[in-house]
Amino acid sequence: MKKQLAKIFDEILREIEKNPELRERIGRILNPETEQGQDAEPTRRPRNKRPPGVVDPYHEYESGEAQLQLKLEPLTVDELKDVISEYALDSSRRALKWKSRERLIELIVTTVSSRMQKGDAFRK
Repeated sequence: MKKQLAKIFDEILREIEKNPELRERIGRILNPETEQGQDAEPTRRPRNKRPPGVVDPYHEYESGEAQLQLKLEPLTVDELKDVISEYALDSSRRALKWKSRERLIELIVTTVSSRMQKGDAFRK
């Protein structure tokens, strides 16, 4: 039986060498990750990362809460979400689902304000 199997495998190997289509099909079976022309290297999954914020809320707050609000007013909902994400202003990440600009601006202003005033009792 050993000799018969060896002859069968030899025949298969000869056919694989002659027939590029068969060689490709068997290669896809043996290496499924290289299917459809992909490299053998594992591909990285794209990260769901937002672009950087266009405004630094902490820097703007140093000029006053009104100045921060003025800088945030012209921004779109997506740009406000970028600021929230970059500066980690919403630990629950619920604000990224909000659609109201006013609500997002209020979150940014109140969070930055409370963080900037934290510890004021000890600074005197």
